[in-house]
Amino acid sequence: GVELCDLKASMAGARAVALATIALAFAAVARGQTCCQVAEFDACLLPSGTPGRCETATCSGYVEVPCAQSSTQCTTITGHASVGSPEDCSFTEMQFLQPNWAASNAVLTSWGWNGPTGPANWGLAFETCRTGTQQSPIDIIPGSAAVVAATAAQRATLGSIASHGPATYVTAQSKGAPKYDCAVPQSCGSVTYNGKTYYVLQFHMHAFSENGLNGQVYPMEFHFVHISNDNELLVVGVLMDITSAGPNAALQSVLDPAVVASSGTEITFDPSALYDGNAGFYNWAGSLTTPPCSEGVTWVLSKSVMPFSENQWQTYWDHIGGYPGNARDFQPLNGRTILDSTP
Repeated sequence: GVELCDLKASMAGARAVALATIALAFAAVARGQTCCQVAEFDACLLPSGTPGRCETATCSGYVEVPCAQSSTQCTTITGHASVGSPEDCSFTEMQFLQPNWAASNAVLTSWGWNGPTGPANWGLAFETCRTGTQQSPIDIIPGSAAVVAATAAQRATLGSIASHGPATYVTAQSKGAPKYDCAVPQSCGSVTYNGKTYYVLQFHMHAFSENGLNGQVYPMEFHFVHISNDNELLVVGVLMDITSAGPNAALQSVLDPAVVASSGTEITFDPSALYDGNAGFYNWAGSLTTPPCSEGVTWVLSKSVMPFSENQWQTYWDHIGGYPGNARDFQPLNGRTILDSTP
């Protein structure tokens, strides 16, 4: 079941670390209190009054995971009485179960961008996020063995494969960030690549960028999500950098503060006014960058980094709540190659 848990002010500044490497540190547990602190992580373990049950908590609620003491999902831990500072464990012998984070998919029941539900722990509930071998985003290192030059037949510009123009999009909010859905299916443009046509489904942004160049991330990345008639996905990525040239006029409606915070607002936007159609691109096989991290996604990242203003970036950054932002870390290539299409 799900109940609310008061984690006290001591948990407010806790930072996320990999669950598999968490060391236990118990706060003083007064009579009648149930929360114990896990060091450097804003979650807590609950001493279990029911044999064979793992109990954990986050700032939003308990998640109870039924299991046997011998189950691979749980490890039995015994707390002992101790003396010393209030931060030391002060309860007498009490047996409870610590979930085995790597094996238990039931601990995480939703996903987000920070704390217990953040990217480091998505694999607890969404297996492909943990076990997938073609995950996104990636760091592209031009000149490395993984980056392969396109042949003359493969070589193209972004504008030669993409056909976008002014179209109507409708705002919505997803995980605290705006997205812009194509108002009328197959009316917002398309990309034709390797003999298949993909139609714009929606676009959204990430701050900071998810994909990187030579280890560098940028203040923002646009993702234009396309879908084919047989439900395969292609994403066009555009990296954005802050310059002193002033606001990017193409983003006037997209990054208007009222629009960014809205749901159900219609705007007119032309993606081709944002990216450089004469630019080359990188292409690779990847995945969704959010759960369920499904693979089989074709990625096309423009080689041209586009400008916008600090105020435009700040509008988005403030709306999503600032740090740590909404970008997943780089994922391993696992032997994949990246096609470099340079005109």
